[in-house]
Amino acid sequence: MIKDFNICEPTRIDSHETIKMYEIMRFMMPNNDFTQTQKENSLMDIIDNFDGFILDGFGVINIGNELIKGVIPFLNEVKRKNKHIFLLTNGSTNPSVETAKKYINWKIPISKELVVSPRDALQQSLENFKDTKVFFIGKEVTPIKLNNLKVTNNIKDADLIVFLGSRIWNINDHDNLVNELIRKKRNIFVCNPDISAPHGKFFSPEPGYWSLKIMQDANLNEKFFHWYGKPYHPVFNFVKNRLDNYSKKNIKKKNIAMIGDTLHTDILGANAYGFSSILLTNYGLMKNMDIDRIIKKLKIYPSYIVGGY
Repeated sequence: MIKDFNICEPTRIDSHETIKMYEIMRFMMPNNDFTQTQKENSLMDIIDNFDGFILDGFGVINIGNELIKGVIPFLNEVKRKNKHIFLLTNGSTNPSVETAKKYINWKIPISKELVVSPRDALQQSLENFKDTKVFFIGKEVTPIKLNNLKVTNNIKDADLIVFLGSRIWNINDHDNLVNELIRKKRNIFVCNPDISAPHGKFFSPEPGYWSLKIMQDANLNEKFFHWYGKPYHPVFNFVKNRLDNYSKKNIKKKNIAMIGDTLHTDILGANAYGFSSILLTNYGLMKNMDIDRIIKKLKIYPSYIVGGY
């Protein structure tokens, strides 16, 4: 339970508060025993060390609506060397094929089937439910459509709750949901465990933030929360199976590198699953932070620490 922890208001989220809240979640996250790391100047320097690369979205591909310089030359070089590329974003507002359009419009050299989100893993899981009424959190989201699901806009009628997005979610929506969960507890399926997303000069509160706040304000035990995105295994299982099917071979996990900007999601999740991990430090959550001190304090060690592309 997290009842006694101090969770900041959504308007006060910054990189330091984000890390604090990830540490509050730590007891619910997968464990890893990885304790070694090494530094390189750029991703180009280690491109030959791996057979495939999985890239995060925010903080690796883009900051807000701005593409990060160097990403396209890097991906072109990966393709030239006949290595595999996947994009794995925790963002789950829309189906992955829709998310892929954004990257393709930015001239990212990738096809739509190579973009994956926790939404894909969750959809597989929801196929096992029968005649279930689902309330989707996120006014801007595209609901998951399955024949066995009945979408309801009334939380009081819902058998379970699915948290897809929070771009238009606010404190009033939160309070209404909390009051309903106090009245009747329900399972909550969270696609995106991210606490925040970087937008240059500010950080937006993401579903991971609101889930923690729901857990605290509704006094809801963690057993009611089911996590699908990084750092949890379901989305890594999904992308590994998709990668094996696409490459037509079983690539060793250690030969696949997850590139991310967040220790608690990208790096911890990759390490726990058995992938290699690369922390990118020049752009996203870790920008301008004392990386060595934070890694030592958190005890989350990426395989490599790299500044940029």
